[in-house]
Amino acid sequence: MDKQFSIYRTFSKVVFCFTLLIVLANTAIAQKHCLADYRPPSIVPTTSNSIVPRENIVIPVVFHIVWRDSIERIDQDQILTQLSSLNKDFQGLNPDLSEVPAEFRKDIGVINFEFCIATVDPNGNPSLGIDYTQTIIEHVGIHRDADNKRSICYDNSGGVNAWDPNRYVNIWIGDMDGFFGLSSFPGQGPLAEDGIIIDPHYIGTNRLAFGNPKHNQGRTLTHEMGHYFNLQHLWGTNNGSCELDDDISDTPVQSDAIYGCPTYPYLSCGHSAQFMNFMNYTDDPCLLMFTDQQKLRMLETLELWRHDLLSTTSNCSQVAISDNWEINIWPNPNQGQFTCQVKDHSAGRFQVAILDHLGRKLEIGAWENGEIRGIDRSDLPAGLYLLQVSRESRVEAQRFCIFHTE
Repeated sequence: MDKQFSIYRTFSKVVFCFTLLIVLANTAIAQKHCLADYRPPSIVPTTSNSIVPRENIVIPVVFHIVWRDSIERIDQDQILTQLSSLNKDFQGLNPDLSEVPAEFRKDIGVINFEFCIATVDPNGNPSLGIDYTQTIIEHVGIHRDADNKRSICYDNSGGVNAWDPNRYVNIWIGDMDGFFGLSSFPGQGPLAEDGIIIDPHYIGTNRLAFGNPKHNQGRTLTHEMGHYFNLQHLWGTNNGSCELDDDISDTPVQSDAIYGCPTYPYLSCGHSAQFMNFMNYTDDPCLLMFTDQQKLRMLETLELWRHDLLSTTSNCSQVAISDNWEINIWPNPNQGQFTCQVKDHSAGRFQVAILDHLGRKLEIGAWENGEIRGIDRSDLPAGLYLLQVSRESRVEAQRFCIFHTE
């Protein structure tokens, strides 16, 4: 398996095709199922009256990669493609949104959530927001230990402990033996397990996910994030009947899950089903939208159940962690050759270093305030890094990404 991973990482065309065949063979028998088995907490009927208007809502996330076989140790670039897809889907920027049938276009909801990878851990230390843990547990994503706890969520059970679940969205990536993902609903289950679990085959839009064209647009996480913010499946708890629904007024009642990629109109319970809704089980290319009432439910859940996430927004700044220090990197992403400038309003030199995802430090040296310097680290492998800047006891950091075209 190590040899397979090594070749996979070099993207040899022959082995890449072989890997795709393995993935396709594995996913052909996997039924899309997100294991959302909780009933969401009761919330008063959704209205706009209880929602505080916010122009941009920053949501910090952390990815915990828990791997047994080396192919499950997905790289940081795959995580970045997932984050991009997630933000586009929530913000109505997905290019396929125009494919929503005219009947449902008036109901499209645009959620102004900005998901970003945390750059500061719960202890205040700079972090890449992506960590890796090797495990001996087979199918760790669905495994439960002797105490019936989800193994992937605990250091002492073969997984990794959550970052403070009140302040971060924890996303664990681990093998789920054919299932796609699962999410906790707000206020239910142990706090230590609050978050989302996704199988590595269904994260992102490239690498391991690339070989599965039905589910390689990152929409498994979009779906599970909907559960995290208190959305049910469109069919609610129905099982072939039309008596119950998801308690959302602008999603038509649906008798059961819809799979594949149906042709519009697809009838259920005597009317056109909204099979293109992210909370259905349709293939990724046919999942296109949330509705306006789903948007209000998620915003309401943020205010009532997950409000502390808003207190951590400074921990995933897209420019710099501090308002006083300005850390600029361009271009970003880059291929290892980039230019940096660090400055603030006081005199003094900075100590600058690069940190990789394991926390290893590559010293660069002392910089003058405002100095512009070119850096060539094209020898570094592709991935996420931190440019760490320090002066005396103060430390700041800015994330940047290195990629290679070959």
